[in-house]
Amino acid sequence: MKTTAFRTHLRTLLALGTLGYLAGVAGQAHAISSTYSFGSVTFDQALTPDRAKLLGNGETLGGVSFSPLLPNGTTSAIPNFPASSSGFNTALSLGDLTDLNTGLRGVNLPRGDNGSTTRHGIEVSWASGLGIFNGSGDDFVIFESASTQAGVEGMMVRVHIGGTENWSDWHYFATSEFGGTTGNEGLHIYKYDLSNFGLTESQGVDYIQFANLMPNDKAVDSSGQGRLAFDGSGFALNAGVLDGDGVYTGTTVYDPDPVYVASLQNLAVVPEPTSIALLIGGLGLFGCARRKRE
Repeated sequence: MKTTAFRTHLRTLLALGTLGYLAGVAGQAHAISSTYSFGSVTFDQALTPDRAKLLGNGETLGGVSFSPLLPNGTTSAIPNFPASSSGFNTALSLGDLTDLNTGLRGVNLPRGDNGSTTRHGIEVSWASGLGIFNGSGDDFVIFESASTQAGVEGMMVRVHIGGTENWSDWHYFATSEFGGTTGNEGLHIYKYDLSNFGLTESQGVDYIQFANLMPNDKAVDSSGQGRLAFDGSGFALNAGVLDGDGVYTGTTVYDPDPVYVASLQNLAVVPEPTSIALLIGGLGLFGCARRKRE
């Protein structure tokens, strides 16, 4: 579905009006716009989510029960990421954003690294009500630390749909790319197209949540990817071409270590559920309360 003329103009005005504001936002972790690459992915660190929180504490999110407590560990410092790291802001790594450690580090999911019995996750977002809209091709990626190319440890992901109170369903998509960092170690690159979460061109997201998989997670589709089912029905997850047999087996495949989330789309203001009405009524876009994120 194409964006309506009104929505297009509104998004443009909001984005333009925000540019000057962004430069002086206090507490922003972003550095001056700079482009970096790793594997086939090129990203601008100025578009990277700069807020994160840990998920757990017995919450139920999207119909899925998370375990008590929260993640509490990180990987060691990740070398050779991105390909050329001069000026790279390591404070935007997930280990640093979640206040678990400093520098370029991934978060150990779940706490205790036993995804057979425990589920934990991370939520990322952007300051100042910003987010990304569904664009052409992939919209964001998650870089995940791995001991070997074949050591695939997937994640389930969902996104908050801007302008609504709604989240997408939880989805799973396999990785097909690995980039080396040192020795046999490296990063799996998980690529996400918002269209695959059911979003149209006119829709944006302001929060992204991801968590470790568990053995009973299934895919609704026979491809083994896409929307997930948690009621025991569905199809075995497809671990992808990098995994030896394409099937998640054993007890060590459910403990991913996400390192970094990169946006592949420009940032724009993502409206609150009532922001359009408030704007028309002259009450101001930023006066509305933040949504619940459950």
